[in-house]
Amino acid sequence: MNVTKVKDLMTRGLITVSGDKSVIYASELMMEKNIGSVLVYEDSTVIGIITERDIVRKVITDCRDLCEVQTREIATKGLITIAPNDTIEHALVTMYRKKIKRIPVKDPTTHDLVGIITTHDIIAAFNTLELR
Repeated sequence: MNVTKVKDLMTRGLITVSGDKSVIYASELMMEKNIGSVLVYEDSTVIGIITERDIVRKVITDCRDLCEVQTREIATKGLITIAPNDTIEHALVTMYRKKIKRIPVKDPTTHDLVGIITTHDIIAAFNTLELR
């Protein structure tokens, strides 16, 4: 049986933003790239992720200025990651249990982030998946 792996469906070429950039900058970048999240880095290290939901919950609902708030202030820290060779089933279970819609993919050998997998990626490929 051929089991689909995370590496088969993940998106490569991560979009990142510096922690000192404004949330409006991150929002515009997400709109430009048609994505729902960006990874936030400082000193060449990813420190967290910002999603559209983070912007709504942590900035807009508190009536904060998108131009004044820095990405590091609202980034969700303590990234949950998954390995490229993990199964899609494992990714889905992790997403469900952690109540998240996207997981950065980390190479277990180099510890580098090599991609991201989202519920959208999985749904788009659903008709070809064989999960057991």
